[in-house]
Amino acid sequence: MRPNALLPLLGAALAVALLGTACVDPDGSGGSTSGTALYVFDGATTPDKGRVLVWNDASTLYGDPAAVPSRVISGSALDKVKDLGFGGLCMDTSGNRLYMVSVTGDVARVESVRSKSGTLTSTADAVYFTLGNGSSDRLTGSRFGQAAVDPQSGTLYVTEQGDSESRIWVVARPEQYAQNANVPAQTVTVSGDKKGYGVAAWLGVVYATFQDGNAVIGGDLTQYTGPRLRKGSSAGFQANANVIVGGANTQLKRYGVLAYDSGNDRVYVASHLSDTGTSGAPILVFKPGQFSPGLDQAPDKTLGDASLNNLRILAHGGNKDWLAAGTSSGESPSNVVYLWRNPITAPTPRSISLGNALVRGLAFDGSN
Repeated sequence: MRPNALLPLLGAALAVALLGTACVDPDGSGGSTSGTALYVFDGATTPDKGRVLVWNDASTLYGDPAAVPSRVISGSALDKVKDLGFGGLCMDTSGNRLYMVSVTGDVARVESVRSKSGTLTSTADAVYFTLGNGSSDRLTGSRFGQAAVDPQSGTLYVTEQGDSESRIWVVARPEQYAQNANVPAQTVTVSGDKKGYGVAAWLGVVYATFQDGNAVIGGDLTQYTGPRLRKGSSAGFQANANVIVGGANTQLKRYGVLAYDSGNDRVYVASHLSDTGTSGAPILVFKPGQFSPGLDQAPDKTLGDASLNNLRILAHGGNKDWLAAGTSSGESPSNVVYLWRNPITAPTPRSISLGNALVRGLAFDGSN
């Protein structure tokens, strides 16, 4: 082929490459926030424990903290997940599904959730399945927590915390399970890590936080201990690679719940400072590139001040640049939600009190 004949092909390839990078902001300077729904799981006993409050546009609540929900989803169809694990609410934006995971490992899947409102009563509204099959598939002292869906594969990930160990469940094709099914036990391979609270997933990559575990050995044989943030896949994490851990720089602390910002390619980590008995930045922001070389890496950015010392739930809008956080006092949730619009460029959140609600889960739907 003549050289000149290659020019149209090269031009097309360049256009595709630019299009592929256009939706990722390397400086984290924010992105679109329009048309993003916010889902809040309310675990209060009144008026209806286990209901989901929905604002069809998060901008409405951000602009008016007293704005009433656009929709409320409740009813007996959600009975098994009324005791939601902290952060156990997540949205499958591609499949138009909402998942709710209880502290005991029961999962409710609501199909066509964008059109759901009012009282759900039938199996046509919500399908239940259970992680594992009985106590033999549970850790001693088992409690399930944060859940996340990989929007590419639809795979559901859920943290399970035990008395002396922890793991992350992998549920491939969770949409396939029928009413009252038991999901075979399949978990991400974890290399001696303990007290895992956070999980996030994006395009086959899985991020997770652990509060403790085996020492991580650096290339110079230095040993790093303490809280760690890992990057891996559904197959597992490497023991001594793709991990940010220990040292004075990381600032990782207790709980370490996660959210992934796909528009700006960032990982957010929220800590519960009051339970840790420490001070510092409540939200840390890391770039995926920091995992190599990893180890004692300082965050790319931090968010929040000492007033945000009790964060326990975190969610990001993915391709829509919203960040939301929920709080707790120990194991007791509160009615407060913090909401950021373009969090990296506008790091001060809007504090919103939701009356009698007790917030146990947050999720965004940025599909519009």
